[in-house]
Amino acid sequence: MYLKLADYQKAIADYNQVIS
Repeated sequence: MYLKLADYQKAIADYNQVIS
């Protein structure tokens, strides 16, 4: 499945907040 770059970056940011 292809994700837009912005969606991918948002997922990374959300994930980083969860583990921070």
